[in-house]
Amino acid sequence: MKFDLADDAVAVGDQLAFTAVWNSGDEPLPPLTARLLLTDSANQTIFSTDLPPAGEDYPTLQWTANEAIRFPFSVGLPPDLVGGAVVTSDDALADRLAFLQNAVGAVPGPMDCYLALRGVKTLAVRMEAHCRGARAVVDFLAEHPKVVKVHFPGLPGHPGHAIAARQMKDFGGMVSFELGSAEEAVRAAERTELFFLAESLGGVESLIEVPAAMTHLSVAGSTLEVPPALVRLSVGIEHPDDLIRDLARALD
Repeated sequence: MKFDLADDAVAVGDQLAFTAVWNSGDEPLPPLTARLLLTDSANQTIFSTDLPPAGEDYPTLQWTANEAIRFPFSVGLPPDLVGGAVVTSDDALADRLAFLQNAVGAVPGPMDCYLALRGVKTLAVRMEAHCRGARAVVDFLAEHPKVVKVHFPGLPGHPGHAIAARQMKDFGGMVSFELGSAEEAVRAAERTELFFLAESLGGVESLIEVPAAMTHLSVAGSTLEVPPALVRLSVGIEHPDDLIRDLARALD
């Protein structure tokens, strides 16, 4: 990945735009995003949790960042596994990481490995179910009279649609939509039965939350605040018809 950083213009935690480049030297992908985890004059570290590995559609990439950290959210977590991978092109850094793994024990335990292996075996079919369910839910929400706006990268009108279409095989299971008021959003989230009310990116179970009152409450009044009537869904692998009936009942 190539990205331009002015040392005095970024800080740890900043969201970065960067360009991924084909090894063959073809046209770069459109700008993507990752979060800056660490930086100094010589080293740059980025990490990404935005896409599940089964949803990405890249050839082998050239990495010009010193280090990249990938958290495999769709392998088995959430809800039952926390893990990740560190990839680097720097031999000295790789040796340092290997030393720390051996000396500190920064390695997964047997149960973690079992859960990761178990999750990998069903990753592809679970991602197909997530994406299929999300598309059905989006179609339902787009036609519902109480829904003001639907946010989903699979929609042609979404500002990130063109990038997502080139970057991903499908558009994932995360969906958000806006209702007429904060009260309507809270009421809808409280009335679902299949969608669990929880702050998470979800797993095989579908989740619902109101970010302004939950995950993003701490940034209220700042430039990072979200609309108070926004509802976020993590669409699981339940049958889409059941999920749609649950939302229809909650929105009535």
